[in-house]
Amino acid sequence: MARQDIERIVSEHTATVNSKLRHIPAEYYPFLAAQQQARMQAAQQEGRDLKMQIPQYHTWNQQAPPQQPANRQPVQFSPQADYPIQLSGDREAVAQARAEIERQVQELQRQLTLEQMSMERGRHQFIVGDMGTSLQDFMAETGCSVILPPEGSDSEDIVVVGPPERLQQGVDKIYDLASAMQSASLDIARQHANAPRGAQNHARDITRYLQRRRALAELERMHGARIIPDSSGNWQIYARDQKSAMKARSDLQNLVSGHPPTRFQPVNVDPFYHSHLRQQGARQIRDQYGVHVVVPDDSEDSPVLLVFEDRAPSPEYQLPRRQPTAQDSQSFQKALQDAQRHIGNLMSSHQGIVSRDVEAPVKFHDKIRRHVDRHHQSLPQGQIPVQVAYGNQRQPGQRRQQAPNVNLRGPQDFVDALNQSLLAFIEQEKQDELERGFTLTFDFPQKFANHLIGRKGENINRLREEFDVDIQLQDGKCEIKGPEAKANACKRHVLDMGRKLEDETTHHLNIPMQFHKDLIGAGGAQVNRLQDRYKVRVNFPRTKQAEDDAASEAGDARRPQQQANEVVVKGPSRGADACRDELLSLLQYVKDNSHTTTVSVAQNQLPSLIGAGGREMETMRLETGAQIDVPNAREAASADGRAEIKIKGSKQAVDAAKKMIEAKSKVFDDSITKNMEVERKHHRLIIGPQGSNLRAMIMQAGGPDEPRLHNRM
Repeated sequence: MARQDIERIVSEHTATVNSKLRHIPAEYYPFLAAQQQARMQAAQQEGRDLKMQIPQYHTWNQQAPPQQPANRQPVQFSPQADYPIQLSGDREAVAQARAEIERQVQELQRQLTLEQMSMERGRHQFIVGDMGTSLQDFMAETGCSVILPPEGSDSEDIVVVGPPERLQQGVDKIYDLASAMQSASLDIARQHANAPRGAQNHARDITRYLQRRRALAELERMHGARIIPDSSGNWQIYARDQKSAMKARSDLQNLVSGHPPTRFQPVNVDPFYHSHLRQQGARQIRDQYGVHVVVPDDSEDSPVLLVFEDRAPSPEYQLPRRQPTAQDSQSFQKALQDAQRHIGNLMSSHQGIVSRDVEAPVKFHDKIRRHVDRHHQSLPQGQIPVQVAYGNQRQPGQRRQQAPNVNLRGPQDFVDALNQSLLAFIEQEKQDELERGFTLTFDFPQKFANHLIGRKGENINRLREEFDVDIQLQDGKCEIKGPEAKANACKRHVLDMGRKLEDETTHHLNIPMQFHKDLIGAGGAQVNRLQDRYKVRVNFPRTKQAEDDAASEAGDARRPQQQANEVVVKGPSRGADACRDELLSLLQYVKDNSHTTTVSVAQNQLPSLIGAGGREMETMRLETGAQIDVPNAREAASADGRAEIKIKGSKQAVDAAKKMIEAKSKVFDDSITKNMEVERKHHRLIIGPQGSNLRAMIMQAGGPDEPRLHNRM
């Protein structure tokens, strides 16, 4: 009783709440949405926060609207829990909004009915949606909503929902919108009437290929049209005007002409290989032979379809729009034969495909799934895993009750190996079930309970799954319940974790922020090396930008607030101590090599300081051991014609580099340049054999005696 009172008090004082209304039929949503904005504005005017999300509903998905009633009587619609109305905000505002919605729903239940009408699928998209009017405008004009069948449905039924006296307006509006569309038709089977496998079969192949290639969607986008393909070859084209419809038809006709039967080759492939072809084989075949592979969906009963495209890379390939030459067709056939041989070699390299049922109680299916996943992960790279279906549910989406068996399908040797593994696993699970009552209780330090549980229970849940036991923690006691061997293994793991946590040490190091970048290293290389070597965690304080960038990283534990100069080393005492010592040694090294200075030089001296290919600058760096940064042309530009060269390193290296650059700068600043006109015929004489005359003149004038410096003279 006291607990209920406490929960009631807490509930009353909770500032905000979230509520989902799952009991309201989606057919009412458009009518409720008309009042949505008004409700939120009224709440804001009263100083209350209210957010309301009503899903748009003009296309049914899993649950079709009910049948049309007699005499336009009110219809009882069924709720769809997957599409709830969501309310959030102040508790009182949410409660009032919920009450108002339910009151309005009661009125709609007495007012609304529906009428069904049939219309060509190609005209549906021009009623409401991206290519039609908006549902809001449709309702404003007719007082009705409209519900269309989903994209993959064959239904042509359109449902109009509204008051009985307004339904005819809704129906008339739909006819107006649909009749405004222009249509054209194209029988693609006629373009290849002499196809070796028959015109209808080739039309079906073209349809599969162009749909998989999304070529029809591209044509629709280009021409503002809708193309309704039919496997028989009779395609319908709809557009807002006749010109667009005819242009789309012409473009489509050219596309079909560019894909004669010589480009296509169906291949019968066991469905076991379909997944491998989708994930790997198709890409290899396209890259190697220029052949696109159309793999049927699991629900399709169709062969694999090979279509020759081009040797050009797939992203650059443009669908052809002209009839190929006879020579082209011969190259198509060779590539298709090579691709077919590639697939044949894949299948012949394995034993025959077999199917085998393994008796497995339904209660073990989840554990068997995890066991199968581990088995598949351990397979050699490139081996195709055995297909596994649980409880006879071979096709996705089947809703039948699961049967107590698991079906294996694949090459016989692969199936035999997995079957043997499963039988042993299931037998062990049956034995474990007899020992589920075994319980171990032992002490575990309460101060480490959060570490064992983990963020949102992720650690303890992982242990429960890994060891197949139940683990409970309470008041310094750990209780493990499950099969004896697994419980003991889990106990050893938990106690070992406790010992490691007991031995854990945390060091807080005071390291000035300007040295953090050097200690972390490029891309975190330095700190990651320390963490891997000593099995510890090193946390540097995050900058504001880094915190924003990492705010959405999954699994990143929240760090306690760190000071700007605080670096935290945490881990086993031995590793933490060693990591601390190395980190401090690195800090001292960085400090010793972080002396900096600048030298001012003439801007036009920079090329001679750098030298051809940077050789002069590299020589100075090697001789002094300092890091010398020369500004680029844009950075060097200044009003006084001077540039700042930055030097960094140990004090000795910095002083040596500074002295060397200053000496070169003084020579350059004291230098005088004079130009003399000498006829070209005298140049060779002045230079002399191998530059001997020029070298002698330079040295007599007091110039440098190093030959590499004469090149600048």
